[in-house]
Amino acid sequence: PVAYDTIDAMSGDPSDATQWNRLAAAKILGGKTWDAGGGWPDESIFVSVAAYRDPECAKTVARAYQRAAHPDRIFFGIFQQANASRDVDCVLGLADLIDCPGHNACGRVRRDQIRIHRVPYEKTLGPTIARHLSETLYRDETYVMSFDSHTNYAKGWDSIVVDVFKRIDNPRAIITTYPASYSATRTSEKWQDVDHVGKCDACRRKDDQERVDVDVTPEYQKAICRTRRVQVGRTTSFKHDVNRMKRPPQP
Repeated sequence: PVAYDTIDAMSGDPSDATQWNRLAAAKILGGKTWDAGGGWPDESIFVSVAAYRDPECAKTVARAYQRAAHPDRIFFGIFQQANASRDVDCVLGLADLIDCPGHNACGRVRRDQIRIHRVPYEKTLGPTIARHLSETLYRDETYVMSFDSHTNYAKGWDSIVVDVFKRIDNPRAIITTYPASYSATRTSEKWQDVDHVGKCDACRRKDDQERVDVDVTPEYQKAICRTRRVQVGRTTSFKHDVNRMKRPPQP
């Protein structure tokens, strides 16, 4: 579509941000786990996202690419439930947020790295089904991740998470955690405000988390200790109980 033209231009060389992300990942991982290719760039990552009227969704996509050590291996599958006339689109919203060429998210739609299925929010069947439908956009990538449509990332996050998986040494392993939250600011848009006040164009052009560094080695972390099945309206959903725990030492 013509609407994608503004985010289509893609530079041929890795951006300065990508180079810094690779250095950040290498510093955390160290020489013993950092492979000769610099983070296994040939192994792809499919990111499954279910978004419900989330004004942070396009920002989440932009952050993922801008902070990746190897943006070419990141593939998104997004199931978006939204009010098309009011809410930020997870992909089209990139046009207000990034400048192309130069940003790592540029050109990803044309290269089939961002796949999206859109439905009116009134017709959604709940988060569990939405997450399942986002996973139907998987195309044989090496790894699969699932997280919220309002997520921030550490620099070099893709190489770091692949390294964590490889150190487990179990191809059937599942890594799970409860990510740290981040707070809304005065320029953060909320879908409730969109309904009552109208959309905030200035909010959609600025990402408050753009320069926030995410600490991957905090002293404490949250971990899911139990998952319960609960009934929410017409659908069955899941609730996670979490504990705050001291981060284990490096192996």
